[in-house]
Amino acid sequence: MKTRKFLPILITGFFVAFLFASCDKKDNNNVSTSITDDEVTMEEDNSMADAIFEETDNTVESTVSQLDQTGYSVATLKSTNDAPCRVVTVDFADSTQFPKVITIDYGDGCTYVFNNDTIVKKGQIVITVTGRYFATGSSRTIEFVNFYVNDIKIEGTRTITNLGLNNAGHYEFSLQLQGGKIIVNDTLQFTRESQRKRELILGNLFDIADDELLITGEVHGVNFRGEQYVRSIIEPLHLTSCLFIVSGKIESQVGDNSPVTLDYGNGTCDNVATLSRDGNTRQITLRFRHRIRRVF
Repeated sequence: MKTRKFLPILITGFFVAFLFASCDKKDNNNVSTSITDDEVTMEEDNSMADAIFEETDNTVESTVSQLDQTGYSVATLKSTNDAPCRVVTVDFADSTQFPKVITIDYGDGCTYVFNNDTIVKKGQIVITVTGRYFATGSSRTIEFVNFYVNDIKIEGTRTITNLGLNNAGHYEFSLQLQGGKIIVNDTLQFTRESQRKRELILGNLFDIADDELLITGEVHGVNFRGEQYVRSIIEPLHLTSCLFIVSGKIESQVGDNSPVTLDYGNGTCDNVATLSRDGNTRQITLRFRHRIRRVF
């Protein structure tokens, strides 16, 4: 009799345990696949870093390519968005002596508007050039001296190397960032190391304003929360004259969290992208400035 009474209790116990396990598993799945507000914020921070470094690269490439065509004479530089409040100097104003050192000085502040976004730069970008712009193997090493974009301090050494023509007949450039750092409000630090490649798929070799580029590679570092992250490009990023990337995908992983995928869209020049994981999606806003906020 005791055995018969105990059996239903035992079965009921197993059933209840199964229900709890199932609910627990469902909850865990929800936790692992949903996209949190923190993850949205972290991807917005990463995209901000991308936009700032890409815009800085474009400033450097535009300046150096123009100087290369005119024997490194600053008097012949074309007008740019930030031209009214920057000073460019070259140590050897000729086309034969290398290396050269080019300094772009924004002084105490230079404000201009690009694609309806107000951008403020200050400080210096110092570029060491080893050879002619389109000479295979030539490089441009970029260093920042008290350089700020929208009150965000930029540090690190950026090296752009001409790899020559690929099989498609397109110029390729490697981009390496060492000791990269973004500092907000002189307290929040976001570090970045990267190894990427740019492929020039469209544009006039002598005017990079109309260039279109495909970007591949990965970046890694420590975010504002002190967490390690890795971002790998899984579909080439398409960069045009738009302030932000217009298409392509990045897989991003923070710590031990499941990776999320950032999709920049179908080529439209806008400031939105989609973050997804296992069918769950969130929209993020691409920005060129940091929103001061608590991170702990």
